[in-house]
Amino acid sequence: RGQILAIAPDYEVDPSKTSDLIRNHTEQLPVLNGAIEEVKAIRRITGGKVLVGQSASEGRFKQLSPNYGILHLAMHTITDRYNPMNTCLVFTPGEKGKEDGLLYAHELYNSSWKASLAVLSACETGSGQMVTGEGILSLARGFIFAGCPNLIMTMWPVDDLSSQEVMEHFYQAIWSGEALADALGQAKLRYLESADKLHAHPHFWAGYLFLGSNTPSPVTPQPARFWLAIPVIVSFLALLVLFLFLFRFIRKP
Repeated sequence: RGQILAIAPDYEVDPSKTSDLIRNHTEQLPVLNGAIEEVKAIRRITGGKVLVGQSASEGRFKQLSPNYGILHLAMHTITDRYNPMNTCLVFTPGEKGKEDGLLYAHELYNSSWKASLAVLSACETGSGQMVTGEGILSLARGFIFAGCPNLIMTMWPVDDLSSQEVMEHFYQAIWSGEALADALGQAKLRYLESADKLHAHPHFWAGYLFLGSNTPSPVTPQPARFWLAIPVIVSFLALLVLFLFLFRFIRKP
């Protein structure tokens, strides 16, 4: 199974390829440049699979997500405060007749993932309606129901650029072997080290919360390709030396 799948959609909708319903949902959503840089940073740190722009569709996510240990979604949320099951994550809009680009909370209850961690780097993914006997009905709850035992979620609208910094620090921490909850705590502290007075306000960084067990990171650094190539290089050199030796032996009078 792959390690990390990170997604940042594109909200520049082509009117000829989308329905009126989806266009009405997405035409007011700004492009999240910080989210795009966020997933690119994850790729630099971890070598994970990244879907950005037009490739970051709902259909592509559903196709690939069962094969990865960490799911990272950096995108917009559309929140329905009256019916939380209609709250949704907004992917790149799909073409007419295909996936609509809106992953609703109620869809999550029919999904199944084997990922050890889902990072919901979008607004208000952990907030929702409190229901007696059920708890908070949120997108985060849907991901837990779908099989993700550990989550990073947000409790209010989060800043695009601040999120980029916090998440980059988080992946640097887990890639160095830190446990999940510890890694998020370290990421916030590292963010504060360089933040100015305005962006040091908790609004910009405290909205990210971890839900789950403080287990070791489910991902591990992959060996550099150079080291993987060493046995091949050594074998080639040995064959070359043997060939030269035999060639000289045969040519002797």
